Amino acid sequence: PSDSVPQIFDRARLLVNRRRHARAFYEHDFLHRQIAQELAQRLALFKQDFKTALCIGKSALLREALLKPTQITTLYGSDIGGDIDGDIDGDIDANATLILDEEHLPLAAASCDLIVSFMGLHNTNDMVGAMRQMRNALAPDGVFLAALPAGRTLQELRTAFLTAESDLLGGVHPHIHPFADLRDLGDLLQRAGFALPIADSEIITIDYTKPEQLLYDLRGMGESNILYNRQKRFLRRDVLARTLQLFQEGGCKATFEICYLVARAPHENQPKPLQRGSATTSFAQALKNNKRQS
Repeated sequence: PSDSVPQIFDRARLLVNRRRHARAFYEHDFLHRQIAQELAQRLALFKQDFKTALCIGKSALLREALLKPTQITTLYGSDIGGDIDGDIDGDIDANATLILDEEHLPLAAASCDLIVSFMGLHNTNDMVGAMRQMRNALAPDGVFLAALPAGRTLQELRTAFLTAESDLLGGVHPHIHPFADLRDLGDLLQRAGFALPIADSEIITIDYTKPEQLLYDLRGMGESNILYNRQKRFLRRDVLARTLQLFQEGGCKATFEICYLVARAPHENQPKPLQRGSATTSFAQALKNNKRQS
């Protein structure tokens, strides 16, 4: 990212976290597996072949899901820490692994027909810049798919931390990352120069029997706090205990809002939006015509 981009996330710390907990990832990968299957189902809706595809983030896990569709010829994987996910078997060339950082993608222009960003964009300081690099690497009319946590993710744990620290310390520290809202993510696709952008989200709620298990899962996923302005010293025991108590009193549930992005690299043959004022039916009439019958 450029010097003008605010540095919210400590990317060096992210790399340390991913490598430190790489071996434990598969003990905490339930959420990633569900999201990978959803991405594979969405990809299967495209009735076209992809000669060259690139997966960015937790590559082996995602490639395992994407191997099932037959429309991909060559499938490359990448992660900020390298191939920390291990190897998989398959007929498609899925053994080529790159070490790539979403913020610095040395990819040739128009070199990919498909790029899938898997649970990594939310930790970038310059999300638009990362998207632009991916769009530049796509061939004209190439497909971009992404999945990332969005606005309501970990809202229960965030509230518990804020309440506990406010009560015990009289002030608060950042523990949970900020997550972009669905509408903002759709706007970012347009700012990055993508065509035909679509953004939607789903809510996944995880029930925990023990509140501390959520913290273990986040650590095992490599999703520990990497905010630059995070508290560097250890969290006080009484604050942690109160946070977990509040989380349990709130039902011991963790919300994950997962946003899915779909877009294409621009191409001259793509449908063009109608010019402003060219519509022959009013918006109110369209709503009336399409109103659901109760």
